[in-house]
Amino acid sequence: MDDKSQLCSLNIETSAIAEQSKEMAELLQTCFPEGIPSDLLSYLKRLFLNIVISDGTSTLGTSGTNEITVRLNFGSDFESFIAALRARKPGLIHNYVASFSHASSDKG
Repeated sequence: MDDKSQLCSLNIETSAIAEQSKEMAELLQTCFPEGIPSDLLSYLKRLFLNIVISDGTSTLGTSGTNEITVRLNFGSDFESFIAALRARKPGLIHNYVASFSHASSDKG
């Protein structure tokens, strides 16, 4: 059996996460000008660990190397949380975090 090995290069594109992080930082500053509440900090730590791979592409480079690029984004919990921040309603944000914490404890 022939072994057809090929060189590969893996690129990880993080610009989407950088933009999402920047937007969230700006919104948090707007919603909580006095500082982020402590119950929200633990939630944010978990939120940042929910990373998904999206839009993988593969191209053949000029050197003959197969170049694979994957893009990283935060997951659906981030999208829901950022929507609450965009609404600029701190009560809604706390309710969302509380419901997430309650749902997480039910799974355990």
